[in-house]
Amino acid sequence: MSEVSRRDFAVRAAALASGAWLAASARGDDDPTPGAAEADSAGPATVSEPLTFADHQLAALLEHYPAEHLTDDMRAGILAKLAGQRALAERLRRVPLPWHVEPALTFRALGRHAPEA
Repeated sequence: MSEVSRRDFAVRAAALASGAWLAASARGDDDPTPGAAEADSAGPATVSEPLTFADHQLAALLEHYPAEHLTDDMRAGILAKLAGQRALAERLRRVPLPWHVEPALTFRALGRHAPEA
């Protein structure tokens, strides 16, 4: 099994989520599908609730990283974590950040010979 870094996982997850949305809009899900007239004449069709963005995101993740061992509670937990991450991203997006501001965290590797402060 190959190792996937967190960054690669996040990039692939975002690409899959946006790809599923783009594919649905490109194929025109609101257009009538071929054979819809036959389905109407056969009887009333059941109408299901449209999937949310979080459901599409989870489906894309599970398609790319299959996990048969997940229970419904585990999937609900993943959906909750995804919702929390989206909320945090929205909060961060709303913060105005000028271009001249430096990163809040900087990394300096200090070996055994670190200067005394």
